[in-house]
Amino acid sequence: MKEQSNTPEEGLVDLNQRSKPTMKKYWIIALIIVGLGVAGSAALWMCQPTPCASDWLAKEMQLTLAQQTQLASLDKEFSSKCDSHCADLCAARMALGEELQRANSITPKVEELLGKMQAAQAASERETVRHLFCIKSILTPEQQRRYIGLIAGKFCACPKCPHHPAGRP
Repeated sequence: MKEQSNTPEEGLVDLNQRSKPTMKKYWIIALIIVGLGVAGSAALWMCQPTPCASDWLAKEMQLTLAQQTQLASLDKEFSSKCDSHCADLCAARMALGEELQRANSITPKVEELLGKMQAAQAASERETVRHLFCIKSILTPEQQRRYIGLIAGKFCACPKCPHHPAGRP
């Protein structure tokens, strides 16, 4: 059995003999600070107003105030229609996901859901083309040529396609 000391000095801890913080603690603190900084930056970035496509077009095409007003109206109508097609497409995709959990091959239900997805996608593409024609109708002939030239390269989204700038050799 160890004998206890009765002097107050023996019970004190020498501050020079305390364990020093390890590098691991410093790294953890640094990572927390960096993480908070990144999260804060991301939150600020996400709260920035996103420029509207009509803002880009108004600037790029030097639209008149009357054209900008018409374009804003077209965009509002187009947006609501696109939201509807998007909802249909998402609903079909979610249902397909659920069906894929149950099925082990392409079943009639999978085919039906693929058809619903295709129909929603086609409706969205058709509405987009209608919208492009509506925009074209408010532009002058010179603006129309320039507009179609600007957007024509955007029709292909596949990066491996030879029509896409990233897919060209």
